[in-house]
Amino acid sequence: MEMSITAAGFAGSLAAGAATGLGTIPLFLLTRSMAERQEALFLSFAAGVMLGASFFSLLIPALQAAQELGFGKAGGTLIAVLGLLAGAAAIGLIHQLLPHEHFHIGPDGAIAPAILRVRRVWLFIAAITLHNLPEG
Repeated sequence: MEMSITAAGFAGSLAAGAATGLGTIPLFLLTRSMAERQEALFLSFAAGVMLGASFFSLLIPALQAAQELGFGKAGGTLIAVLGLLAGAAAIGLIHQLLPHEHFHIGPDGAIAPAILRVRRVWLFIAAITLHNLPEG
């Protein structure tokens, strides 16, 4: 029996989501005893990986695709930059329409540091999940 493209996409997304979930298990074990500086180091590394992935997996292929469509280097660059700015504007609009809780009660509020740390981990998980939606 052959799998439809929709079922294959769903299965692939489910597998990627499960792998992401499994990859967060060590974070739950480490964050309880991790120093704040060490946590910042890991988050900085993750941000760098995501920045590299967006550049090498999204921007360079967008430039190449636009050039292959006949827009040339300048036109391809313009299209890629406009796409990047449109994405940033969309994130800014979402940020305006759906503000984060910490803008209303302060970054820490009266929350215990241990609970705040767990919330940060869940925020990171939610961000990765939302990041995977457009890629799917």
